[in-house]
Amino acid sequence: MANAGIRARAGVLSYVYKKILETHVQSYSAGELINLCANDGQRIFDACLSGVFSLGAFISLVGAAYSVYLLGLWGLLGFGVFFLSLPLKIYLSKKVFNNRSLAIPVTERRVTLTTEIINAIKLVKMYAWEKPYSKEANEIRRERGVYWSCPYSCKAFWPLCPG
Repeated sequence: MANAGIRARAGVLSYVYKKILETHVQSYSAGELINLCANDGQRIFDACLSGVFSLGAFISLVGAAYSVYLLGLWGLLGFGVFFLSLPLKIYLSKKVFNNRSLAIPVTERRVTLTTEIINAIKLVKMYAWEKPYSKEANEIRRERGVYWSCPYSCKAFWPLCPG
């Protein structure tokens, strides 16, 4: 499924890049456009990976019915463990989504600042503005790290949930 996700992401991003090149997008900065492509590409990739779960849910129900047929009510024990882990999975998913949505504006600021530095690198070097710009970039990175540490810790607990 990862290969399908990568292909879908590449296809959509190539279309988006083509569309960006064909239209006039003066109202958006380069940082916003890059961030848009990165976030939307990641969402498409995640959708391809989690799209398998809709088929997996059907197979799980068929498997649960078959185990009840073979084992009686004891067959529901395994299915119950999967069912009881759903609230934890839902909580972790919401936490990851909320932190990602909070991190997007910070990421846009960081990409915009980096683009600004790269576009004006001669002026930055000529007037020795490296320290103020690096200080600002480090502050933005630190702020972004607060938002990105939570999704990683939530994903660390994800394997503890069966299913």
